[in-house]
Amino acid sequence: MSTHTQSVRGPLRFPAPARRLLAGCLLLLLLPAGCRQQPRVRVVIRETAPLLDIAAREMAARLEQSGYKVEIATGHGANAGQVNAIIFTVDASTPALQPEGFRIIPLRASGFFLFRVIGYDSRGVLWGGQELAEQIVSSGRLETVGEQTANRLFPLRAVSLPLPLPENSVSPQAKTEARDHWRERFDLLSRDRYNSIFFETTAPLTHFVNFPDRPGSPASSAQEVKPNMDWLRDLFRMAQERGLDAYLQLTKASLEELLVQDVSPPGAAEHAPAQPPDRSNRLAEALPALLRSYPELAGVALEKDVLTLSETPERVRLVAEKFLAPLTEIQERRPIFLSVDRDWWPSKEEWGQMPLSSTVHFLAPLSMLGEAQREPGYAVLWRLDAPPSPLRPWEDPAAVRETLQKMGEKNSLGFLDESWKSPQTNSLEVTTGQHGPPPVEEDWFRLLLWGRMGYSTNVSDQYWEQPFAARFGSMAGPAVYAAAAHSSKALSLLQGSAEDSRPSPETGVRTENIPAAAKEFLFAKSYLLQLPSGRSSSNFITEVLSEKKLLLPSEEKQRAGFLPPETLEEEAQQALSEAAKAARYGAWKGAANENFYRRIQHVAGTGFALAENFRAAQALARFLLDGEENNRRQALQHWQQAQQALAAGTAQNLPGDFRALSSLRLQLSQAMEITPQLRPWRWEKATWEVGTVEGWQPALPTDVPIPQKWLPAQTSWLSEFGPYGQQPWRSALNQQLRSAFLLAPGELSLTPASLLVGRTRLPVRETGRLVLAWSPTSPPQSG
Repeated sequence: MSTHTQSVRGPLRFPAPARRLLAGCLLLLLLPAGCRQQPRVRVVIRETAPLLDIAAREMAARLEQSGYKVEIATGHGANAGQVNAIIFTVDASTPALQPEGFRIIPLRASGFFLFRVIGYDSRGVLWGGQELAEQIVSSGRLETVGEQTANRLFPLRAVSLPLPLPENSVSPQAKTEARDHWRERFDLLSRDRYNSIFFETTAPLTHFVNFPDRPGSPASSAQEVKPNMDWLRDLFRMAQERGLDAYLQLTKASLEELLVQDVSPPGAAEHAPAQPPDRSNRLAEALPALLRSYPELAGVALEKDVLTLSETPERVRLVAEKFLAPLTEIQERRPIFLSVDRDWWPSKEEWGQMPLSSTVHFLAPLSMLGEAQREPGYAVLWRLDAPPSPLRPWEDPAAVRETLQKMGEKNSLGFLDESWKSPQTNSLEVTTGQHGPPPVEEDWFRLLLWGRMGYSTNVSDQYWEQPFAARFGSMAGPAVYAAAAHSSKALSLLQGSAEDSRPSPETGVRTENIPAAAKEFLFAKSYLLQLPSGRSSSNFITEVLSEKKLLLPSEEKQRAGFLPPETLEEEAQQALSEAAKAARYGAWKGAANENFYRRIQHVAGTGFALAENFRAAQALARFLLDGEENNRRQALQHWQQAQQALAAGTAQNLPGDFRALSSLRLQLSQAMEITPQLRPWRWEKATWEVGTVEGWQPALPTDVPIPQKWLPAQTSWLSEFGPYGQQPWRSALNQQLRSAFLLAPGELSLTPASLLVGRTRLPVRETGRLVLAWSPTSPPQSG
């Protein structure tokens, strides 16, 4: 046997099998961690229900996106043995659970994680599963899940959507596409924890309802009604399977074919006694026929235009005879929602002694939430009549939480979102066809926010970052969220400043053909001294007086806070910076997202313009008080910069507008015109001699105290000018001035028994008089 020795300087060689083994080892070392075995989770459902199946699929999809391998086991024999498992259970007897409530219980067994999601009902299981998935995904670990119990805040969290009927000529493919769009919308609403949907229809009721076959009854061919009924019943059942109760909102248009010779003309009731409802009349058959045709419906809502078929005094009679009494006769108990407002909010006494089988609820505008409850006997569903935020899709979570908490203090059923009725500021490329629901590209976050917090307001601010990351990507999402949050703060400052800084002109005052002094007065008052709603947060004159140390100490404590322009600019700049960061990650693709980006830019640009306007107002106030020409020049420069900021936004064709701009854009030119001719305000001064008298006791009413020593003193105050200047606000302003009061000189010592005496010479008209007012808690006041 020969032996070969490898030179230490030569190449190191391995036999071919060894080389293959080494290559395999290196490959294993280079494999990413993501190629390791995925953690397994089994979702176990022993009951059978469509909503539970949806809950399992939602859970599986959410966890699989985070790298888990999920299997679903259903049926009575399904078990959670030897694997991480999530068990869905419906148990209404669980302590502390209410309808739609859930409890999450984490356990450890044989080295595996076991999570029990117990729901009061199927909806509770669905939303408990969503909550569990969010905890697992956000932390990335199963062991971080804690026990949790949650119950709903409101029994109704509803969305209103238009419900067009498909035409007979629509192809089966178009119907299938429309159905898919509806299913996607139902899934979205269910994930956002809504539990009801109000379908608003303008289609004639006779086109999709079977009316009784007797003389005088409305009739439509079965060939026309049946396809529509099949379509709607399938739609309502599909909503039910996803945990959404279906309600139908009837409009006047849907009842028009039933109104011929059926509603008495106004005033007819004054000449004819009330008659029991005639079941053969057409309108009275509407609700019984509708509810018989659609057992899937949870109830009916009557829109305001239906109730205005009769004058306000007769409206209760119309509703009672034509809608409620016919339901009582057939013992129909599904709820009826009546649209009410400030003009019509009936009390129970107005219904008289008529028994009602259906539960009557009110559908009221949210703008009435702050008013006193007019009739506590009726539960109210509040319709969100306020338009969506101009910064769509963003809505401020803090503002929504505050509104919901106020809503909870009333006899509230919940809320009805009607954002689809708000005008679209921009047309979107994405459409769903005329038979599907309207797109949600600009309202997805609003829907999530109201639905999620309508279920429970116990949601952290960090929670909202997750949906942004899911929509815009893990890198872009946080930047988009930050840009939206800063824009929201800037927008709230803009909306809050709209009244304070730029109030509308006084009612009835016209500036045409009036003296220059009067026009100057109205301009200065509008810009600087208006006190909207009893507040003075933008009283620039008071701010400048405080800056110059001219206010009394008591006025310093009482004056309202002032919005520094830097605060508005800082929020606007941070919004632009975060939006630019999101753009680098490709966040603003698509029409809806691009519109969102442009709105953020618009808010920021408006913030910059209004900040310059604030600075101009401050400079103008300084000029009026001290007459320094440099302050006038600064005011004009800031107004020019504000005009440039607004012009830049117009040139970019940015979407939308804000209330803060409604008067600002129109009056900037007026400021540029009047300010060069504006004259500084005049100060009046008076020279005094003051002294003290100790223990003075007058012998006669005409006795005058004379101090042993007189010291000089001076008062000053703003002078009135012209007939327009004789206003209470100027007097109120002078009463805040430290210099307008006669203060004791420092070298005078005042004791409780001391009397401060002052004398001066002032020109007084023969018919006038001089009044010196003394206040025991403040210095003497000159006037």
